[in-house]
Amino acid sequence: MKGLLLFVSLIISAVVQACPFCTSDTAKEIRALLFGPDLTFNLLITILPFIICFLIVYFIYHGGLPTNKKGRFKTDQTDIV
Repeated sequence: MKGLLLFVSLIISAVVQACPFCTSDTAKEIRALLFGPDLTFNLLITILPFIICFLIVYFIYHGGLPTNKKGRFKTDQTDIV
């Protein structure tokens, strides 16, 4: 098993070293743009539609916001009568 792992890692490292695009100026510019200062903003904007779709499906499946027996929204406070 260790021999197979060593063989695979050697093949992968040879492929990485043979890549002509990784060390070019264009690759360096693209890498700088992708991992620049606005990386977190771009990731958030990319993930946001999935979060919204998940929330819509969640509310449809569970029938809206959770309520208590009197039909009011649940709160941490007890009802004062």
